[in-house]
Amino acid sequence: MGDISNKTDELAGRAKQAAGDLTGNEDLRAEGAVDETKAQVKQAADAAVDKAEDVAETVQEKADEAKQVVEDKAEQVSAKVSEIRADVADTAKNANLDDNRLLVVLAIAGATITIALVRRRSKRHGGSGKPTRIAKNKAKAGAKAGAKAGLLKAITS
Repeated sequence: MGDISNKTDELAGRAKQAAGDLTGNEDLRAEGAVDETKAQVKQAADAAVDKAEDVAETVQEKADEAKQVVEDKAEQVSAKVSEIRADVADTAKNANLDDNRLLVVLAIAGATITIALVRRRSKRHGGSGKPTRIAKNKAKAGAKAGAKAGLLKAITS
């Protein structure tokens, strides 16, 4: 609607200028030139507003596209983090089982070393080469305690 009004004002300004030229009336000609110029400025302003609206619309479209890309990437990253978290949990679970097995092996090794040390000690002090009853009981108790501690640690871990 503003385009038609501005165009009409421009044509009216030209008509005034032509009338002023024909009649020799400089005031009418000048008034016509002013009206034509005003109409052209309004048309330029309307064109600038239209262009600004187009740019704003394009910017909004690009912003929406960028937002969608970011949301998609965030979703992908979230899925990857969940996948890695699950892998870490599985690895930790498997490592925990391996640690428990290791603790049992260490407990048995500790008991074996205790028995070997007790036998060696009894050979030095008993002379017969056979462990004494006290040494056997100590070795059994040490082996049981080491195994029990290792198993308890393995079970509770």
